[in-house]
Amino acid sequence: MDSEGRGNGVFTFFAFLMGAITGACLGLLLAPAAGHETRKRIRDASAEAKERAVDVAHKATETAKESVHEFVDLGKEQIHDTAQNVKTAVDAGKKAFVEKKAEIGSVLSRAGKAADQDGNDNAATEHASEQSAS
Repeated sequence: MDSEGRGNGVFTFFAFLMGAITGACLGLLLAPAAGHETRKRIRDASAEAKERAVDVAHKATETAKESVHEFVDLGKEQIHDTAQNVKTAVDAGKKAFVEKKAEIGSVLSRAGKAADQDGNDNAATEHASEQSAS
């Protein structure tokens, strides 16, 4: 899909075509023939040259359109792929967040229970100390 190479090929073909047309016209002008016949040949050659130029222009336009469509399709595909990658990354981040949140909640819950247990043990020890002091 080298658009620069494709453009150079069209330009080269167009330059060759124009050179051939110019050569044909010069040949007609320099060939020995009556003025009326030479003018008719020039008109015919000009009409043919115009038709060929129009054909080349249409082909170049079609080639350009195809290149643009290919480029747009490739761009759409890349955007879709990137969107999928971002969605996958966001989903993975959400999952990791939920897992860490649950892990932290579990640790905090165990720490709270341990603190409550230590508080109960301390209260029992203080109660026992008070009773033995009395």
